[in-house]
Amino acid sequence: MTASERTPLLSEQQNAPSSGGAAATSPSEASPSDSTVSKSRGAFSPFVRLCLTCFMLAIAFVYTATPLIFSFRTITCENLYNSGALPPYTGTGDRCANPEVESQTAADISLMVTFTTIAGVLNLMTTGWYIKKFGVRVALVMQTLWPCLRNMCQIWSVIHGGPIAITVLQWTQLITIFGGGAGYFLTANTYVAALVAPEERTASFGIVQGTAMAGTAIGYIVGGITGDVFGPPAPFEVTLILLILSTILSGFFLPYIPPTGDAASAKGDSKDAKSTGGGVWGFLAPLKVFLPRVVSTDSVTGKKSRYLGLTFLGLGTFLGVLALAYVPLLLQLTATNTYGFKPTQNGYLLSANATVRALFLTLLFPKIIASGRKWYTSRRAAATPAPESHATEGLETSADTFEPPSVTGEAQEPVLPPEPTDQDHGSRFDLVFVRCSMVLDGLLTGLMLFASQGWHMYLAGVVIPFASGTAPAGKGVLLDMVSKEEQPDALAAIALVEMLATVSTVSLFGMLFAYLSEKGLAGWTFAFNAGLAFIAAGILCFASFPRKARSNAV
Repeated sequence: MTASERTPLLSEQQNAPSSGGAAATSPSEASPSDSTVSKSRGAFSPFVRLCLTCFMLAIAFVYTATPLIFSFRTITCENLYNSGALPPYTGTGDRCANPEVESQTAADISLMVTFTTIAGVLNLMTTGWYIKKFGVRVALVMQTLWPCLRNMCQIWSVIHGGPIAITVLQWTQLITIFGGGAGYFLTANTYVAALVAPEERTASFGIVQGTAMAGTAIGYIVGGITGDVFGPPAPFEVTLILLILSTILSGFFLPYIPPTGDAASAKGDSKDAKSTGGGVWGFLAPLKVFLPRVVSTDSVTGKKSRYLGLTFLGLGTFLGVLALAYVPLLLQLTATNTYGFKPTQNGYLLSANATVRALFLTLLFPKIIASGRKWYTSRRAAATPAPESHATEGLETSADTFEPPSVTGEAQEPVLPPEPTDQDHGSRFDLVFVRCSMVLDGLLTGLMLFASQGWHMYLAGVVIPFASGTAPAGKGVLLDMVSKEEQPDALAAIALVEMLATVSTVSLFGMLFAYLSEKGLAGWTFAFNAGLAFIAAGILCFASFPRKARSNAV
């Protein structure tokens, strides 16, 4: 049967359980050269198409960021004057530069942000359900299709104005429960896990994130310029076009991957598939990935031990995002309050930060991972002599010569832990990189305590992104710690952890920044961010790959 775009990338054979409880494939299927993953770097390969889709979506989701704030201010101003809440304006200059207008605008935007945050968390849950029920491609289409509806409502509001316009702009954020920015990145990462070979996975996570950052940098600047040149509705109209194009691209030009629920049913795990697909607890079920688990360390004696590596990875990720996700906003607040930055200057700061982050993740990060793996693997091989044992005499000991266990092999008890893929591509270096990157990020953030001039903000904006490889490397490590069947849930879990940490950091460090600002110590917020990042790095030091269980040689 000839493969086509409709051919599932993950066949039933690939998803079949092995004798050790982990996924296994036949030698021919395991070879990247014989599968779709081997073509992940082609000129217009599925991976390249995925990156193009992410680039367009990143532009679309931030294109209206600045114009939306401006529209809130303009519509609120018009409403207050038209309702008689403010006396007719007789002066010169901007009639909306009024404390009451600014106060009401801030309150309206605050409510919209609340709705956006709630919708983002729920969007992760609905996206996980889409992936399990309909597959990744349909899930990605939903992330672009529903925002089209929201965008049309925004266009109507900006054109017509009036009191109802503010309400529509606020409440239509809830449409993104069914599809939006949070879910699109989860589906993109799920696509990456399926499209590329395991040794390319960590670097590919970085490339996808870097591509999105490049789109973000462009969207912030071009969106504002479009509004200034062509009028307030123009950015929303351009966004609608981008969303429609992204929907077509993701729906017709990305390969089909079968729903993970279908794979579970094919293996006879219908009970597990049902238990993870219903109700609120079903949506939160992916978080079980980070719970401690008992694994077998010796298949001969049946000895077991408690494995906490995933727990420490999840906790370290949460604290890392909690510590550092507030830094870009903190840079803006410090630049505005301390150094008098205007909106245009803040726009340049955000754009420079996103551009450098995109270049680092797209160009440097994959090279660092590849070179680091070679160095780390060769270093470990030189430091650890091959064990000599009568049990392994006459057997190949090179990881490259090992073949996956036969799908038809007899089952062995007890169930073995998921086998790490480090033997194949040196992913243990990725975990070392996550720890070091977290320390570097904390160090660079802490140095902002000594900032004393405005240009220091620009310097921080272009230097701190060089420590931005923590998130993609962490996702690569996570997927190497779990079995293939758990990977979709693992990606959903890490996305939910990052979302909850991002929401929490705005509240926690927002209040801390306000308190320290009153004391004239606003810069010390950077020190608290750095301290929490160091704690996260310390916790990540306890994260480890599961040990390979010892068994009798035949």
